[in-house]
Amino acid sequence: MNGFQLYDVTVYPTRNVIVKPDGEIRIEPKAMRVLLFLASKPNQVVTRQEILDEVWSDTYTGELALSRCISLLRKALNENKQSPPFIETIPKTGYRLIAPVSNIDEVENTELQQNLSITMIDNISEQNDNSVAMLLPTKKLWHVIIVIFFVIIALAYLVLLQAESSQKQSGITTYDYENVEAVIPLAVLPFINISNEKDQDVFVDGLTEELLNSLTKIKGLKVTKRKSSFEFKEQNYELRDIGTTLNVEYVLKGSVRKSGENIRITVQLVEAITGSHILSKTFDRKLIKVFQLQEEISNQIAAALNLTLILKDDQYSSALPTLDYIAVEQLVKMRAQTRKWKESAALKAYNILLDMDKQYPNTPEIIGLLAHVTHILYWVGDDIELSLLDVAEHAKKALKLDPQNIDSLLKLSTFYNSSPQYAHLAKNVHQDMIKYYPSKVFPYQAMLDYLLKSKGNCEDIKAFLDTVPEGIFSTDEIAQNEFLVSMCLAPTLANKKIALRYNFTVNSIAFKFNTYTSGEFEYLKYSKMMDEGDQSFIGKLFMNFLRMGAFESAVKISTQINNLPPSSYLIYVYDSYLYEIELPVKPLDMITELEKKHLNATKTWHIVQMVKQADAEGKVNELKRYLNNVPEFKIGMRTVDASLGLSILQYFSGDEDLSRQTALKIFNVLTEYKAKHSESFTYWGQYRNYLALAFYSGNEEMAAKILKEDFPNKHEYWKFGYERDEFIYLPWKDHPVVVEYLRRIKQNQQGILAKYQLK
Repeated sequence: MNGFQLYDVTVYPTRNVIVKPDGEIRIEPKAMRVLLFLASKPNQVVTRQEILDEVWSDTYTGELALSRCISLLRKALNENKQSPPFIETIPKTGYRLIAPVSNIDEVENTELQQNLSITMIDNISEQNDNSVAMLLPTKKLWHVIIVIFFVIIALAYLVLLQAESSQKQSGITTYDYENVEAVIPLAVLPFINISNEKDQDVFVDGLTEELLNSLTKIKGLKVTKRKSSFEFKEQNYELRDIGTTLNVEYVLKGSVRKSGENIRITVQLVEAITGSHILSKTFDRKLIKVFQLQEEISNQIAAALNLTLILKDDQYSSALPTLDYIAVEQLVKMRAQTRKWKESAALKAYNILLDMDKQYPNTPEIIGLLAHVTHILYWVGDDIELSLLDVAEHAKKALKLDPQNIDSLLKLSTFYNSSPQYAHLAKNVHQDMIKYYPSKVFPYQAMLDYLLKSKGNCEDIKAFLDTVPEGIFSTDEIAQNEFLVSMCLAPTLANKKIALRYNFTVNSIAFKFNTYTSGEFEYLKYSKMMDEGDQSFIGKLFMNFLRMGAFESAVKISTQINNLPPSSYLIYVYDSYLYEIELPVKPLDMITELEKKHLNATKTWHIVQMVKQADAEGKVNELKRYLNNVPEFKIGMRTVDASLGLSILQYFSGDEDLSRQTALKIFNVLTEYKAKHSESFTYWGQYRNYLALAFYSGNEEMAAKILKEDFPNKHEYWKFGYERDEFIYLPWKDHPVVVEYLRRIKQNQQGILAKYQLK
């Protein structure tokens, strides 16, 4: 038989293939055997045990394996609420195949006979009904066809068994690549009785068997039957030979010492071929708790195998002297929860880690991961009272216990990089990461990111890259780094030579490294992502539209950003107010968010909008209160934007003298920086800040020279928007330099709108 049909689905057993109207799918041999067994008993209830005995007769396997096969079949058959069911679940009993089963040849012959019958009926329309009936199969003939069909199904089932057996012998494995899961073959050898009471052998054998039964219930384990593994009792075989004989990769062995009401069980989980120990642990308990103990051992073994073979995660292996395998596996799972970037997942991980911190106090791996999860919640949490200070508190606590804790080093560097008052401490953390992990790539990537975001001089960036050991960065990364530095120090060389050699563009590399990119490139990039269904950059596209003056386009997508997390939504609230796009809240409504989560930051992206609302609505006292809580920070190249924002906040709060002093400090820093590192000054676009600071510092006479000499000929004036700069320069709105600068922004906007036909 080539196969059989279920509704409009064709099954080819010997090929392990199911053909549907929308395509072909290959399934696992075990799943196909389950389907064949059900098809041999159509519309009959088949118990779970009958299926297990038939399909898994050679192996101890829990019912999870059967449930998984049924799930794979339903997925392969496209079974859903909108389509007729194929397999019916009989609660607490088993399954029934309720889809009609038809042999492929029978279906084709029946259709041919029907077509032939219709033709002949047309030709002999004058004959009686009995003559027509003679063209159709008799009842007796139908019985014969059905019997033959099920005989063929049985034969196909035997062929499948033989094919699967041949695959095992030849070493060929067929995988379901869409649903592949690790299956670990394991043998449990009889535990050794080392008690003083030699008559305890029966007890020890019974304990071994109960442990074996517990392990069969664990998903992913394929446990050899008791009969096979117990043949090695009191036999002196090498583990390699046992593994080969039983066809397993791992062996569990152990010993039991019973003394009165006390029991000690030692277990060793060993890789059969190499003899390497995956788990070695001793359990001391009271005899009355022996059943809880066997479950505990089973879970420890499953966790050890899961960590070693499936997750292959060694980040938290340093915690094993303090934690057991189950707890370490829990850490790995909690980190996986954070990758979902959802509040519910992060909150679940956060609460579990708090409980683990109580259960295992002063464990740096737990506390460091708690810092990481807290940082995720800081970004995605809604109405959760957590700030960057909470992140730093966990990270510092973990680093006191273990100065090399990876999670804490990374989170502390993030905290320092995000907070102007701590920015000067960030470099030390990055140097520590390189010191502790000199052969890993992430410390060097983190240091490069720090240098780029510092907008420091490109000579220092080049000097750092020259110290990176060979083999840390890939060939592509080395090329990208070379191009990045050349864009700053020798832009002509970067564009004409390196870019051609590696097929890079200035904007593509700048975008990758989060350095200065053109607004036009960002618009094209975000639009393409949106067209491809990626909504993660919708907020960035929204701001891009506002800044280029495409207000109608911005309004069209404004409703889609209302569901963003509060910390992300904050950015769009501020930009929307600046461009008079109505959202449910205004900048001053979120001042508490800035105070708690952003530690009274003074970056211009929110200070300008907050000041504009306070100025328009006469709420200067709100600004003064916020200003009073701004922490002191060191004015330097890492804090140029925060320093400008602070000067603006001071000016509109009514303290023009203090504003001028702040602006003058950073203006002098930029003047010195420009003299020493003119290429870097231009590359990082510091001329924009330099122009604004010239006015706030009382150096208006230098403004004309800055606009004329420091701004590149092809400067993209619209990148940060007309409305933002219009408000920054409001006190000098009639100054000729300001008038000319704003005119250039408008002209630049009109050009980009016309180019892409935006409104």
